Amino acid sequence: MRLGGDRGLANAVIIVTMTVVMLLAAGLAFDGSRVLAARRDAVDVARQAARAGAQAASEAALRDGRVEVDGARAVVAADRFVAVSGHHGSARVEGDEVVVTVAMSVELPLLSSVGVARTTVSGTGSAHLVRGIWEAEA
Repeated sequence: MRLGGDRGLANAVIIVTMTVVMLLAAGLAFDGSRVLAARRDAVDVARQAARAGAQAASEAALRDGRVEVDGARAVVAADRFVAVSGHHGSARVEGDEVVVTVAMSVELPLLSSVGVARTTVSGTGSAHLVRGIWEAEA
C-alpha cells in the first residue's frame, strides 16, 4: 500500500540530484577553461622572457666572432621581464639556452563552492641566441 505523502518524491530527488550534477559540470567546464587559458598565458610569458634573456649576448664573445649568451645578464633580463608582467617565475641558463618557468595562480569561482578556490599553473619557455646574418647577399 502506498502512503499519500510519497507521491512525486522520487522525481524531486532526481531533479535536485541532476541540478547539482549539472552545476558541477558547468563549474568544471568554466573553471577548467580558466585554468587552460592561464596555462597558455604562463607559457607565453615564459617564452617571451626567455627571448628577452637570450638577447643578452656576451660582448667578449662577440668581439671574438662568437655568439654566446652572457648567463648572468640573461637571467637578470628574463627575471625582470617576468616581474614586469606581474607574475612569478625563475630563469636559468642551460648551455646556450635560456629557460624560464612562470607560475600563475588561478581563481576558480564556481568550484570554490565545493572547496577548490584556486590552483596554480606553470609554463616553461626557452630560447637561444643565434646569429642571423653570416654575410651580405649580392
